Amino acid sequence: MRYFRKYLGLALLAFSVLTGLAGCGTPTNVAGNTANSSAVSSAAMSGYQKEGSYANDRYRYKMGDGRDLLQYTLDGKKTGYKATLGKEVIEEEWELVWVTDEWIYYLLDVNSTQLWRLPVKRTSEGEKILPEESRKLFSVKEGGEIWDDDIFITDDAVFYALMDYKKDECIWCRYDIADGKSVTLNHARYEEIEICWLMSRTPLVDEDNYRDSKPIMLGNKLFFQADDKLCALDVSDSRIEEIYSGLRVEAEEAEEAGWTPFLAETDLVRGEDCVFFTPDKKRLFRYDGKKTECILKHDVLHDKMFELGLPTGGSISIDRVLFYEGSLYLYTVLYTDSESIQYGMKYQTLLSAPAKEPANLQEEEKVQRYLDDWYLEYDPDNLYSGKFLSQGPLEVGELWNGKIILYGRIYVTTQSVPGMQFIEALYNPRTKTIEKYVRDKKEIRRRYKNLK
Repeated sequence: MRYFRKYLGLALLAFSVLTGLAGCGTPTNVAGNTANSSAVSSAAMSGYQKEGSYANDRYRYKMGDGRDLLQYTLDGKKTGYKATLGKEVIEEEWELVWVTDEWIYYLLDVNSTQLWRLPVKRTSEGEKILPEESRKLFSVKEGGEIWDDDIFITDDAVFYALMDYKKDECIWCRYDIADGKSVTLNHARYEEIEICWLMSRTPLVDEDNYRDSKPIMLGNKLFFQADDKLCALDVSDSRIEEIYSGLRVEAEEAEEAGWTPFLAETDLVRGEDCVFFTPDKKRLFRYDGKKTECILKHDVLHDKMFELGLPTGGSISIDRVLFYEGSLYLYTVLYTDSESIQYGMKYQTLLSAPAKEPANLQEEEKVQRYLDDWYLEYDPDNLYSGKFLSQGPLEVGELWNGKIILYGRIYVTTQSVPGMQFIEALYNPRTKTIEKYVRDKKEIRRRYKNLK
């Protein structure tokens, strides 16, 4: 469900108009009410700063067919080990939600949402799962539901967003594992709550292409979106703070199609001591744990691009923000309404600046030349010609092992939905070099076996 909601949100953005905000935005700092029960110990929260929510310090896990749970190495390769969960698990009605060194947590949707966990046993031969020792921690009352992508687990507690359909509202709750009780964290009620996840894909050579994600945090603060607000939940003392308001996407196409528009992806990025985000894809903000401020306005970005000799005749959008070794990297796209340009992407570039001086932007020229060369290979006349593959524009992706992924897009013309993304190359921002990941279309077929 996490990937469905995230990728639907990205798809809606392509057809959405983001709400304009006065000036540089509307930062807010409103502290929430702390629950009366005991606070979670910050010293016992080793479970969240890790490879992903489905990984511990040795292995990753993934749902298989039926009740099977599959094991992978941290770099995403199958170990060959799998476990079959207990008979309480029904196919297509359970979701893996969290993995720690000692436990695996999963949700069941049987009459009501239930959270279960089972122990992990470490041996000299590896890590084994013990389904026969699984137990239910709690279940929500009738009329309530927990989404699998809105749950966060520490060693001591489970934080979850509870959707109450009777009241048509969503609230944060905390379940204390030691005493087995749940409490409501804050009096604020929202229409929808969604944790901000850092999506990641491991460049694999097998057909499974393991994917995982982890919550974006600053210290003990977990970031989430609630209605049109960006908020932070402090998992050490359960306080909720509203950081910014004005994130709502007006998605007319989605509403006409019967979908409820989700909030915009905010491209949150965890830096050394702050978080950057772009609510309307045109401005950057910083939250240092205490206050929110605008650090890069659209007109400054426009003028800097003009100064660098880059095209500015169109709508400038910051489509991705990355943080690496004290620098910000902005994947910036110039969009146009011209029907002759694929995706409306007239120009795209990767800009970089010191995190402390975000307006001091420079162009990553090697990436730019690579983007340009790849883009010229796109041939729209061959899109539906019956050929196996044709190429579209290259895109800048997320960081992986200190390198920035450059995604290619291919079109499998024998399928009804031809677009598919794959990893084309890796850019090393430290050495300013590009490593080719795939050499040709034959290698694309070999590496990505699901491209039939």
